Amino acid sequence: MQTLCLASLLVSAIGSMSQAQTWQPSSPTASGATSWSRLQALPPGTALHLNGHPHTTCSFLRADTDSITCGRESHERTYPRAGIRSVKLAHRTRSTLTGLGIGAGTGAILGFAVGTRKDSFFGDNAFRGGIAGVFAAIGGVAGTPVGYLTDFTAGSAIYRAP
Repeated sequence: MQTLCLASLLVSAIGSMSQAQTWQPSSPTASGATSWSRLQALPPGTALHLNGHPHTTCSFLRADTDSITCGRESHERTYPRAGIRSVKLAHRTRSTLTGLGIGAGTGAILGFAVGTRKDSFFGDNAFRGGIAGVFAAIGGVAGTPVGYLTDFTAGSAIYRAP
């Protein structure tokens, strides 16, 4: 029971962390539509997902009227605006922590179910907490890279091609 409560607390804490304040562009309805000018207003170093040609994640440096430049000062790549369908903010840390929480919570629930036995030599449900803890650790280890690699909590689109 304690492990299940701990897993629930962990999932709640990670959910609260994912709600933390990060830089968010103004709402699309405020300017009429997501526009290239919002992209130009981003601070350098912002992590972005570019969708289209190419489909990549990069560190924003600057944008002008017909292209976006990403990378580091020593290694820059410029992508033409015509090939970009949409641009989203990247949230890898939030996705990683959310993946960890989902994996650990799922593992704890499965471990709790597996550890619930009435025929144990040591008494009813003797190892349920330990088994739930082990499954939670395995689930967390499995969910962390999934969250990082997929970045499934990426932000809303800053720019969408017309």
